Amino acid sequence: MSGPATGDDERRRLILIVEDEFFIAMDLKAALIRGGFGVLGPVSSVQGAVDLLQNKRPDAAVLDVNLGDGKVTPVAVLL
Repeated sequence: MSGPATGDDERRRLILIVEDEFFIAMDLKAALIRGGFGVLGPVSSVQGAVDLLQNKRPDAAVLDVNLGDGKVTPVAVLL
């Protein structure tokens, strides 16, 4: 399977990863990079994701619903 086009005239799509399980986060990151995507994160907390989103806007996100510091709902609302 081929990833998205990444020619000079097209911007690489940026995906935010919010996941508090380290190995899952690293697997997701590796898979997305292999697929040709840019990765924002991974971050493991709601606050970390909110902080990242102050300066960057991803094209899509992979969100773990239950994080160590609560539900990911504030991140989803901000997106």
